[in-house]
Amino acid sequence: MIGQPVKSQGKAFAFSQGLAKDLNVSQAAPNFILTVTNTGRRPVLVLNRAIKSDKKKSGHDHFVYMPRSLPKMLKEGEFATEYTEDLSILDERTKQVFVWDTTGKKWRMSRRELSRLKREVEDLDRSESA
Repeated sequence: MIGQPVKSQGKAFAFSQGLAKDLNVSQAAPNFILTVTNTGRRPVLVLNRAIKSDKKKSGHDHFVYMPRSLPKMLKEGEFATEYTEDLSILDERTKQVFVWDTTGKKWRMSRRELSRLKREVEDLDRSESA
């Protein structure tokens, strides 16, 4: 897992994301795991996560996914983990991965980390098709 601090108007979150395999299941499919940590001092109620994509390429601009553990109140140092088995969300059309809270503030994954993650998915797709 890789952490990326993201600040927004005095509040800070740390994102970590990665591909993981469930070690308890043989030949398990990879998952996209997103962990959001409240690194600020005040509690924040994180509502959901979404993917922003290129509207010209996909016809849609946002994809909101059914949460598994959100909404969740995060006190200082607490975290929430969301995951999906659908790696198609991380293709060339994906522009941002973000979460938002009850005040409407958004925290996004850095472009560098998103690019690295998309390359990882492409490499995985190539190795599966070979």
